[in-house]
Amino acid sequence: MIDDALAMVDADAGDVASPANLHALAFDEAWSRDAMAGALNGPGGLTFIIHAGGRATGFVLGRTTGDECEILTLAVLPVLRRRGLGRALVERLLARAATDGATTVFLEVAEDNESAGCLYAGAGFTTVGRRPGYYRRRGRPAVAARVLRLDLAQPQDLDRAVGRRRVEADELVAMLDHRPRDVFQGLAGAKAYFGGLSA
Repeated sequence: MIDDALAMVDADAGDVASPANLHALAFDEAWSRDAMAGALNGPGGLTFIIHAGGRATGFVLGRTTGDECEILTLAVLPVLRRRGLGRALVERLLARAATDGATTVFLEVAEDNESAGCLYAGAGFTTVGRRPGYYRRRGRPAVAARVLRLDLAQPQDLDRAVGRRRVEADELVAMLDHRPRDVFQGLAGAKAYFGGLSA
């Protein structure tokens, strides 16, 4: 179940609303709830969520098949970006993927998403391919996707790194829990999200 910091969502919990709403706030092309439910409950699914101030503030969704893992999507509330949440989520997922037997991780990231590109580069991912016109944009030309790959370190190496990041994430969540007004300032356009989520 979900704890106050980072925890894997139980696929049987049916918590589709939190990641679906986060995805809608983070991307031009949000996943439907049906698509999110299918990914959350599919075989090999890995999902971690960060909670702060009683709300989901970021999540990462991946899938393992044999010795490969794919990061399907990562979303953090726009007002909380560049604070280490995305990095903590990625490192937590990588540690679990390694524990589950994955040796390689793949993902796709839009070429115009510089912050995500920096996040994944910092985690050790390298570009191994390109898909032209992969991501559609509202009122703008479609953007190519870069295909990234990471060869996983041994689980014990990841555990040490994730342990450090988990402490940082816990400290950040504790700070946010004491400053909910600051955290959510400027999110007037997300009234449906903060006014209560339906399953």
